[in-house]
Amino acid sequence: MEYVLEQWEELRRYIVGKRIDLRACDRAAEIDRLTGVDGLTGFKPGRPRAEQLAAFLAPPADLAAWARTAAATPVEEQPELPLGEVRLSFPETRGQRLVVRMLTVLPPDAPLAVAEEEEKRELRLAVDGVVERDGALLESFRERFVLPPATGAPLVLATERALRPGGPYVLRLRLRDEVGGAVTTLARAFTVPAEATPEPEPPLPEGAIVALGEELGRQSLPGRDSLLLVPPAADVVFGLWRAEAIVTGERIRRVVFYLDGRAQLTRTSPPWSAELRLPSLPREQVVRAEGLDAAGELVAADEVVLNQPQGEPRITILEPPRGSRPTGEVRARAAVVVPEGRRVERVEFRLGDELVAVREHPPWEARIEVPAQGEIAFLAATAIFSDGARAEDVRFLRLPEHLDEIDVNLVEIFATVLDGNGRPVEGLTAADFTLLDQGRPQPLARFEPVRDLPLVIGITLDLSGSMQGALAEAKAAAAGFLETIVTPKDRAFAVGFAERPWLLAPLTPDPRAVIAAFEELPAVGWTALHDAVVFSLHYFRGIAGRKALVILSDGDDTSSAVAARDALEYARRSGVVIYTVGLDLPRGAVAIRAKLRELANETGGQAFFIAKASELTAVYREIDRELRSQYLLAFSPATAGSETGYRKVEVRVRDGRLKVRTARGYYP
Repeated sequence: MEYVLEQWEELRRYIVGKRIDLRACDRAAEIDRLTGVDGLTGFKPGRPRAEQLAAFLAPPADLAAWARTAAATPVEEQPELPLGEVRLSFPETRGQRLVVRMLTVLPPDAPLAVAEEEEKRELRLAVDGVVERDGALLESFRERFVLPPATGAPLVLATERALRPGGPYVLRLRLRDEVGGAVTTLARAFTVPAEATPEPEPPLPEGAIVALGEELGRQSLPGRDSLLLVPPAADVVFGLWRAEAIVTGERIRRVVFYLDGRAQLTRTSPPWSAELRLPSLPREQVVRAEGLDAAGELVAADEVVLNQPQGEPRITILEPPRGSRPTGEVRARAAVVVPEGRRVERVEFRLGDELVAVREHPPWEARIEVPAQGEIAFLAATAIFSDGARAEDVRFLRLPEHLDEIDVNLVEIFATVLDGNGRPVEGLTAADFTLLDQGRPQPLARFEPVRDLPLVIGITLDLSGSMQGALAEAKAAAAGFLETIVTPKDRAFAVGFAERPWLLAPLTPDPRAVIAAFEELPAVGWTALHDAVVFSLHYFRGIAGRKALVILSDGDDTSSAVAARDALEYARRSGVVIYTVGLDLPRGAVAIRAKLRELANETGGQAFFIAKASELTAVYREIDRELRSQYLLAFSPATAGSETGYRKVEVRVRDGRLKVRTARGYYP
């Protein structure tokens, strides 16, 4: 059946009729309704065969020569993070395994850098670990800890693994300060006893601050009756995601997990977790967990908001569309951008001066009744944040005939002008440009060169196994690019991807912190290119101004949940200029070349195809030069109320010998 479903997904554009799982299973439609996702998970073409993976993992033919070359390769020194020790205990049995609790102790004088953004200060630490047995890799894990700065107190990072009794096992850990870049590594051999030894726990330093890893949320803990949902490790979540709840006390006997108000799964015993089926493209959603007692009464509840846009506080009315003149019952819908470290207390909808609806969690929408009588009617949406800040947007629904609504929401288009040799052209004025929206010329409300405008730039690196030979040069070239392009007014972040994407370094004005995040990364696994595109673009949500993303990959997608067409559509909606770099792609790799070229062309960027990693420095130099010589053209679109879809844009220059590159359209 799995093969039939994969074939249907791969060939569905050529098949007419009812979806195959809907034909075969009476409950398939019910699953779509409950999860809010219409479709299958996505066919994954080009997956490596077992023999291909074995050949890739095989040692080099001349191991001695390889070892001499590796030993002679200079390695940049990294700041060392002092480590107190790792303490192990075996507190309980879980099935046929024992829980191994690992406490990694950092001394009070550990030089941990503090991330400072607006009024928020925090430490960001990552622990990468592997467990080996009999010389073979048994499992790997990664924990991320975000916590307030500790002043003069030891810091203890706690995590757990479940292992079978016996051994010997070898635990290898790499602890990295994500902000300052300091790292430390250690190896510890141990044997798991035949029975749990819940007491005594290893003593902790006096006054130590303990940070719990995500595995500790998979059990019931003593204490008062409470329930806490563990936020996702990543800011961007889509596809399958496991929700974890920490349950304490004795009263809670079952936990019900909800997605956007719909019950998804009920757990009656630990682990208190549920695997949720999210849409293949990220959108703002609410996950809620309710802990009930034996009589079904609510004891405790918690909720988290997934994929919440972050940036300057802002609310935008999306419906009714601008220019429409609705009457009767209509849907009011808004989008909210939340500053990091804060949350939305509520959103209020007012019709005129009358409060008509209040919402305390997404989706931010309500049904309102617009009267047919009266000269003026307007809708106001107000977002109130946890720190008391407010943001408001207003949409006029009806005006007297002699008045017009002024649209202050300008559409910004960034254009690159090239001469016959492909070099950026500077020194042009607004009179040199003509901008057409849906084929109609539009007056420019704002025009300026963008050399000194702030830039937000993301670097997305392919870290799959096929990049092993080129990864060192690719990372060095990316480091040089970031050091050159990021000025004090700019910000940057980094994403890595193999079989899945993950955030290497969050948005920061310090390029050295971003560079430190990918210096030690290995190349292993498959290639989730489509997922990485969507994952990276989501980090630009809520950010205004110049935005650019550079994507480096050496092969086509082999493991994404997101289809290529969906990733392209997401890119069109993002407002981000994308530069793609294809490394050592065969000339016959038509599909991936076309995919990278289309991503760049649709967003106003450029696609580069190079044979070796040593050419990356020249590519990054060209991207840098282009980003510093663009032009900003802003206009107010003459959008009718019914025109809410994708709108084509064309920019022309008076000198016909010059070529203009810009995004091909936008969504109002």
